[in-house]
Amino acid sequence: MRIQTSLLNGLEKKALVWLAERQPMWADSDMLTFVGSIGAVVIALGFALSNISVHFLWLTIAGFVINWYGVAYKLALP
Repeated sequence: MRIQTSLLNGLEKKALVWLAERQPMWADSDMLTFVGSIGAVVIALGFALSNISVHFLWLTIAGFVINWYGVAYKLALP
């Protein structure tokens, strides 16, 4: 069980419930781990490319969203 203690925990819990209702049955814990790992790679890529242009930091933000989905939702699974 995941204990949520952040300032946005109420909002995050609502988002996780909303996502859980729409999650396909074939998406299991292993797939969500893979999604979280892809998010981490996108984050690293965004930071590396930010040396070329600061606009690549948007890629990093997208990576954080992908990583959050993979990790937070996986931890919320029963």
